[in-house]
Amino acid sequence: MSLRYVSDGGTRTKPDDGCGAEWCHAPVRDPWCDGRPYAPSMLAEGLRGHASRSGYNEVMIDAAAIDTHAAAAVDAFFYIADGEGEGEGEARAAHARFVLDFGLDTMAMTRPLLLKLSRTDWAHPLSLG
Repeated sequence: MSLRYVSDGGTRTKPDDGCGAEWCHAPVRDPWCDGRPYAPSMLAEGLRGHASRSGYNEVMIDAAAIDTHAAAAVDAFFYIADGEGEGEGEARAAHARFVLDFGLDTMAMTRPLLLKLSRTDWAHPLSLG
């Protein structure tokens, strides 16, 4: 997450990819913080401020950071095991492509896992695919 606004931040009109030039540092009395964005380190404060308001908020995500760290961020791919095997082929293909795209060693890797989800075995709903 790059930043967060309590409501619509009007990011289309702000410099620096919608972040603006100034962060919110002390939103104690004004959760809107005069229209300044909350830094990622202030996520909890921003969410508390939003709890007293209705409507939505705006979050900006750094796509380059996600691309760079995706291999560490994805824990598993899964498909539904019961019935028709819904999505099994797609999940297997997505898992294989992810491993290939990120150059992961399939013999040494512990994740991302390929899992199957049982909709009937609630004691053990996930198992290796």
